[in-house]
Amino acid sequence: FPADVRAFARRLVLGRLDLGEAEVELRAQIERVEGAGLRIVHVNSHQHAHLLPGLLRLVVRLAREHGIPFVRVPFERVPRRAGGRTAELAVLRALAGRARRRLGAAALDGSIGVAEAGHLDGPTLTRLLARVAGTVELVAHPGRGREELNRSFGWGYLWDAETDALTDPGLPTRLAERGIVLTSFSRLLAERCATPATA
Repeated sequence: FPADVRAFARRLVLGRLDLGEAEVELRAQIERVEGAGLRIVHVNSHQHAHLLPGLLRLVVRLAREHGIPFVRVPFERVPRRAGGRTAELAVLRALAGRARRRLGAAALDGSIGVAEAGHLDGPTLTRLLARVAGTVELVAHPGRGREELNRSFGWGYLWDAETDALTDPGLPTRLAERGIVLTSFSRLLAERCATPATA
């Protein structure tokens, strides 16, 4: 498979990508994690490639087959000033909206942080928290050693700034002021299993 997600998407759209090979790869990844004795509670992919037409159907089928209860759906508002990423983010939102309708309970209400990928500093995180409604996934890229990481990945991300924003001692207070409770996919699954079904 091409390493670049745009080249990957182009091949998929043009019918030059063998979905049978994609299934073999995805199944192998799932089975490797399961083989290590880990319970998979949610699926996502680099650059959200699992939302692409054809692949989403495959991912949903494999998630159901393996009892994986959640699939990432990065559904969020496209910022007015997204620069050169506006069209890309609009396409991602459309794909995420389609996925959310297809997945139902396997999708959260949305996400925050995708549009700000790699640039989620303290003020930006505070601004995004004001938009949280329902159960949303925060997508972040924390790290330490910006220069070394950027040599490896070349994305120009502010890795250390994201780590600082997420570990800011004042963050719990800001979350509490907005009534935001931190959770995890594992905790959401436990809560879902503990809730009795209604008739």
